[in-house]
Amino acid sequence: MRIENGEPILTKGTKKQESPQLAKLEQLISEKLEHVSILDVLADSEYWLNWTRLLGPLSGHDAKLENPKPRYVATVFAYGCGLGPSQTARSLKIIDRRQIAWINQRHVTEEMLDRIITEIINKYNKFALPKIWGSGKSASADGTKWDLYEQNLLSEYHIRYGGYGGLGYYHVSDTYIALFSHFIPCGVWEAVYILDGLLKNESDIQPDTLHADTQGQSTPVFGLAICLA
Repeated sequence: MRIENGEPILTKGTKKQESPQLAKLEQLISEKLEHVSILDVLADSEYWLNWTRLLGPLSGHDAKLENPKPRYVATVFAYGCGLGPSQTARSLKIIDRRQIAWINQRHVTEEMLDRIITEIINKYNKFALPKIWGSGKSASADGTKWDLYEQNLLSEYHIRYGGYGGLGYYHVSDTYIALFSHFIPCGVWEAVYILDGLLKNESDIQPDTLHADTQGQSTPVFGLAICLA
């Protein structure tokens, strides 16, 4: 920015020249990184954290399933990736679609998933590397449009992006991990949900500064934010 005749003038910044060593660095990183499937990631995280212990029958009694961990992991994979039970059963071939759907209906609740997310965030926060990226005291909030069928109670037409769907509204820490997510209609002002990421986040990472774009601006929300200080 520069001042001319008392007026501020903002121009596009000059692009920085890339280091000649950047391509070599990217090549070295790609050679070291191995391709890992999502199922392997879920299985490894379960082995390290035992997060399936937080899932179980809605009655509160002990699960009567034989070897429940693989079934829990398969169910999380099916619904977390959006494949659904039928497509997952076709791919894995070791579990029936009815078994996956049954686990989702009888052994999984939003509260259980929230506890799992909180535990994973807390374990992630113990690593030293994320502390280099940020202090955990700030986070950003933004929405991403997801396509949905028109015949859906939450689906709306998004004027900006076009097409029917909903918005995944995410709060991401400056340590590069998502702290909270909410699925909201396309027509709602995102600022209505911006404080949820602070109020409902029960992890060890507790930001006190939240960044957002135009959709996050709201005078009532700014007024309410002081109550969280």
